[in-house]
Amino acid sequence: MEELQQQVKMLRTVAFAATAISLAAVLGLVVVFSKLGDSSSGSEDVAKAPSKVEASKAAPKMEEPKAMKMEAPKAAPVKITGEVLKTQRIEVTNPNGKTVLVLSVDQRGGFIQMMDNGGKVGGEFRMGNNGGNLSLNSDEGRTTFTAGSTEAGNGTFNLYSKSGQLMLVAGGTGEGNGVLMINSAKSQKLFYAGADAAGNGTMFTYANNGKPLFAAKSVGKGDGGLLEIYTQKGDAVVYLGAADNGTGVMNLKSGKGSLIASLGGDAAGNGQIAINSNKDKPLLTMGAAKNGGGDVDVYNKTGEKVAQLVSKDEGTGAMLTFKNGKWKVFEND
Repeated sequence: MEELQQQVKMLRTVAFAATAISLAAVLGLVVVFSKLGDSSSGSEDVAKAPSKVEASKAAPKMEEPKAMKMEAPKAAPVKITGEVLKTQRIEVTNPNGKTVLVLSVDQRGGFIQMMDNGGKVGGEFRMGNNGGNLSLNSDEGRTTFTAGSTEAGNGTFNLYSKSGQLMLVAGGTGEGNGVLMINSAKSQKLFYAGADAAGNGTMFTYANNGKPLFAAKSVGKGDGGLLEIYTQKGDAVVYLGAADNGTGVMNLKSGKGSLIASLGGDAAGNGQIAINSNKDKPLLTMGAAKNGGGDVDVYNKTGEKVAQLVSKDEGTGAMLTFKNGKWKVFEND
């Protein structure tokens, strides 16, 4: 009987211990979950469990190769949408880490810039005020070629010397006519080819002082060609061209612009010569008379005719002089 009572007492002790252990386990779980909830709300840090493997050993740091360096502005990070890469700047470098190609944007739009291995800019393609612009540089970094569009919407390109002076320009006018201009080493215009207001071709050559020396133009609305020769001061003194009557003509002018001599023809195709004073007064004219013979007229300084040589209908000649308001005739009997 006494032995049975001891066994019962032992069973009660074991049951009490088991109950206490279960209660302690439940309380421990409650505390753990309570701390986890507090950690997720940011009010209290949760102690990290020790790890046998250090983080640096588990994930070694990878360095980006210099040859594939690609930076983006902090204000505009790289964005990848599907198969599209979006950024404001891409740089391509050579094996030495020098940037040799840039794709970026500026205030007008996108641009592409190319450099040599030393970093000198060799060429650029960017948006300008009137569209795309292309520029190429020498190995010294000076611009030697530019191409683009004008405000009128025409294409244009420029060539520059090694000293940076503009050597050649090819483009167009507001009407869409082509223009070509060649300059000296001092950017002085030497040659110009283009069109006049009527749309006819025109060409000029210039002296080293910028004054025109020679010009090829058109007469009227394209009725004929005209050549002009200028003095060193830029005064036109010789004209070769076509007259309104369809004959050739040569005019000589003084440095002040006065017509001093003219060689041409009349409507019938007969030759004519006229000599004038420096005051635009006629001095001598030679040509064809109405009867088909020759005619020579002489004038005084005021431009009044004072003598004449004519051929008569019967084939003889006569000379006429003017004095005191009357003509006097001299002829062969």
